[in-house]
Amino acid sequence: MVQLSTDPTFHYQIIRALGLASYGGADVGEVLATADEIKPGDFESFYAAFNKRAERVLTQARQTRHPVSIRDAMFRAATYFRLADLYIHNNWDDPRILRIWGKQTECFDRAMALLPTPGQRKVIPAPAGFQVPTIFFPASKDTDEKRPTILMCSGLDGSMEEMYHVHGIAALQRGFHVVCFEGPGQVFTRRSQGLGFILEWEKVVAPVLDHLETLSYVDMAQVGLLGYSLSGLLGARAAAFEHRLAALFCVDGMYSLANTPVFPTAMGMLSQRLANADDESLDALVHHPDIPTTLRWALSHCRWAFKVKSPFELVEKIKQFTIADVVAKIQCPVLVCDAVDDHLARGQPKMLVDALGDKATHMVFTADDAAEKHCHLGAARFCNQAIYDWFEERILKK
Repeated sequence: MVQLSTDPTFHYQIIRALGLASYGGADVGEVLATADEIKPGDFESFYAAFNKRAERVLTQARQTRHPVSIRDAMFRAATYFRLADLYIHNNWDDPRILRIWGKQTECFDRAMALLPTPGQRKVIPAPAGFQVPTIFFPASKDTDEKRPTILMCSGLDGSMEEMYHVHGIAALQRGFHVVCFEGPGQVFTRRSQGLGFILEWEKVVAPVLDHLETLSYVDMAQVGLLGYSLSGLLGARAAAFEHRLAALFCVDGMYSLANTPVFPTAMGMLSQRLANADDESLDALVHHPDIPTTLRWALSHCRWAFKVKSPFELVEKIKQFTIADVVAKIQCPVLVCDAVDDHLARGQPKMLVDALGDKATHMVFTADDAAEKHCHLGAARFCNQAIYDWFEERILKK
């Protein structure tokens, strides 16, 4: 594959942006032009380039009065604001954290309102004491027909809005309702409620299912849960306790967060430096050019997402994120996706498949289909073909 940055992590994120063009979340030329302005490994450069692009596309949207043009530009602007947000979480008091997300939400909501069948935001109270933000995308304006429904949530740094473009539109095209949601630690909930990640994802999923049971147009016998990236683990945790699910998609499979390549490597490389680190020296590490970008991201974004200040506290928190003790309780069929060149979770899908036994379908994506990267970024069309064909054949019996 052509390298879009000499920094492997930035290359991956640029592919992430390009992939959203397949379902209207970006445009190829805009992303490539933006990539030209990014200095490899420079977090502030990444922010500045995508923020500049977002503002330009937002201005274009405001200069037209035609609904389709406004919708398409607003969806793209929302994406570029989200990308600008990726690497700015080291300083929790950075005003850009709230400002950028306010802009992306405004753009996305403006675009969503102009869809032929608009999506609807709803906040669902959870008995555990927090609120679950959701966006419900109906497959049709016809509310007389019960339809299959796919719940979907992203991972460590993704959002409800991104999921709409990655997997939501493809599900809608097959006649499925789509509910995008977030739990504690994810990008909107971390901002709006100040909550870090929790392992007990059943506390997030159960109230969403409770709400779906009140909707006459949802077929509760055909509800699937799609967990993306880290939510491949969190979704599996939820399915162990929530047996109303007809199917679980793990895109990709994850079994133990502490055993993914990133965190042991980070602590092995940085343990001596981190032992006596204060806020100032941590900040220096996050911006140190000799430390791999993925590790610097782990030190910055992950501490914010898990809401812990100390890197060692982060590692202890991450050790809790395993499904080893509950995976046997999963009852529904599980599609476990696997990427042969996954730099973030290599080996994790096979661990999940082995633990699930005959409940699992192991689907391996390779470079032959340009789908070998974590979560198959850049190959959304092929990935959606594969996972939703499985759902139709295995669950809907079509």
